[in-house]
Amino acid sequence: MVFKPSELTPQSGEAVVKLWAEAGLPPGVLNLLQGGRETGEALSGQADIDGLLFTGSSATGFQLHRQACRAAGKNSRSRDGRQQPADRR
Repeated sequence: MVFKPSELTPQSGEAVVKLWAEAGLPPGVLNLLQGGRETGEALSGQADIDGLLFTGSSATGFQLHRQACRAAGKNSRSRDGRQQPADRR
């Protein structure tokens, strides 16, 4: 699993990964990827990802959804400006 936190909170992302490791998650299961918009777009467009979970703005969520779902069978789930998560297929 690749975890890309907000570029505004890199230390929080590192802390989350550290907590998972301390809880016993095996090395290599959760991988931290720091970066901004370009990093997220590049990651969501990868052909070998199975799905995408996103929290952030509606506009970015829809853009990432379009990129992630270009290949057949990919799902995306976002938590953005709405009250409930959106499950997009």
